[in-house]
Amino acid sequence: NFLPIPPPSGQAGFFLGALAGTGYMFPMIKITEILCAAALISNRYVNLALVLIAPVIVNIVAFHLFLSPMGLLLPLSLALSHAYLVWNRWEVYKNLIEQ
Repeated sequence: NFLPIPPPSGQAGFFLGALAGTGYMFPMIKITEILCAAALISNRYVNLALVLIAPVIVNIVAFHLFLSPMGLLLPLSLALSHAYLVWNRWEVYKNLIEQ
């Protein structure tokens, strides 16, 4: 309840309801976000944190792009910040996609 938001409606509401219904998804996402934020802030395990948070960021952007277009600016800025950090450390990450 730190930043109150209105409850989502339509497909966004169904999607969030399904995630909440699993019983584990929201806690897992939040723990991942907190651990990755702590790693980035403390400048420890930054490469691992950027890899772990990437799917979370992709899903945040996809959620706002396809299900709830309002408020797309913040997720896009988050994705651009992540892309910049990965680009800045590209020597580490290029091995992940090379054959």
